[in-house]
Amino acid sequence: MNTIKNTGFRTIGGYQLSLLSRNDLKQLSEAADACEIERLRFTPSSQIAVSCTSEEQFSQFFQRIKPILKPLPTNGISTIFCCGGCNDCDHGLADTDHLASLLQTMDLPVPMPAKLKVAIAGCPRCCTMPRLRDVGLSPYSGKSRKWNLSFGGNGGIKPRIGDVIGTGLGLDEVLALIHKAVTLYQKEAKSGMRTATFVEHVSKDVFLEKLHQ
Repeated sequence: MNTIKNTGFRTIGGYQLSLLSRNDLKQLSEAADACEIERLRFTPSSQIAVSCTSEEQFSQFFQRIKPILKPLPTNGISTIFCCGGCNDCDHGLADTDHLASLLQTMDLPVPMPAKLKVAIAGCPRCCTMPRLRDVGLSPYSGKSRKWNLSFGGNGGIKPRIGDVIGTGLGLDEVLALIHKAVTLYQKEAKSGMRTATFVEHVSKDVFLEKLHQ
């Protein structure tokens, strides 16, 4: 476990908790009571942050909830933002959980030049904001078995809408194109350069030309 310290809160690094069952909620509540955690919150990347505590309290809390935590990807992907998709949302058209699991285990070259955030949307409403992520996926024309893929998006101080690099892609096709785009980024981007800056640096046309060679 690594710790990310924020003002007033401490985040459990390396793990996330994106889906909670009733038993998970009970275990989380009991752990907070036992360790005298006054406040906790979920970060945008589904990690858990707790109000500032002693190292001993923090460690005890982590050990108590570790069984319900899910490790973050170790393949260079920093975060995967994923909605409930067809499994948990009335509007969901696609199996986002399955795609997320495939991305978590994708064999990618590491280390990455910078953070690499992925967002998967299960319907055209795009609640996970895929076009503002490094890699963004959304259903193609409402069809659950086809995907649109964007690359080079970014929020924050200098927002950028990601470029659509593939449409109407089957599962194998979209995974192959993600691997190719991320590999190209990993090989050619400078250290600390996010995908948005990288695409602007080489130009969208040059990036697409190299991507489809």
